[in-house]
Amino acid sequence: FDIVSHLKEIDLTKLKTLVLKGGEPMMNPDLLPLLQYLSDINVLSNLLITIISNGTILGKEIDAVRVLLSEAKIVKFSLSVDGTGDVGTYIRYSPQQFAKISNIEAFIQSFTEYTNIEFILFPSIQVYNIFSLDKIVDWWDIMIQKYKNVKNYVELNHFVLGPQYLSIGALQPATIEKVIQYYKNKNDERYDKLIVSLKKIPYMGDEIHDEMVNYTLAMDKIKGQNVFESIPDLADEMILK
Repeated sequence: FDIVSHLKEIDLTKLKTLVLKGGEPMMNPDLLPLLQYLSDINVLSNLLITIISNGTILGKEIDAVRVLLSEAKIVKFSLSVDGTGDVGTYIRYSPQQFAKISNIEAFIQSFTEYTNIEFILFPSIQVYNIFSLDKIVDWWDIMIQKYKNVKNYVELNHFVLGPQYLSIGALQPATIEKVIQYYKNKNDERYDKLIVSLKKIPYMGDEIHDEMVNYTLAMDKIKGQNVFESIPDLADEMILK
């Protein structure tokens, strides 16, 4: 598949907005030829580009991608940060620990010289990180202070819908009520959308709940992880109904 040959069949002269999203756009081998083609036809400089990324990828082509992105009108990275510390590494498990929060900061830092590139926080909310979103927000506040291209914008309204056993609806109503109260006590308007959304999410039932429990315990055995150590707030949910 040659993306450029397909793009040549389309009139892109009036293109103003480009959204790149998952899997992981920064790992997509078509990213570099896409940006290069848009630059070659003098379209890139007019573009507002949004990239939804987990911010942990610094591949061999990153330097060339970075230079091309600097040609765009505006580039907005929506960083899907799943968690800090143990929660982050639990969710995005890898022996190399690519999802370490220090790697995400290195990703941000690599773009600091470009004034047209900015970052906002856009975590994917699920059963494993719902208890610690405030830790992500606290980390983001530090990033705001350290880097001019990190914006004071936090979107806490993006929920994982599938698989269902990882969605918030797999958690029992009593747990959701505790979570709602926890974020209410923060007295921070950045959690307002989250609270409203949590109130509307229905419980999917005991079957989905138990599927979450079985899946989590099975994956812990395979990966050598321990949900009770990494996410102790989930302990009350780890009982079959």
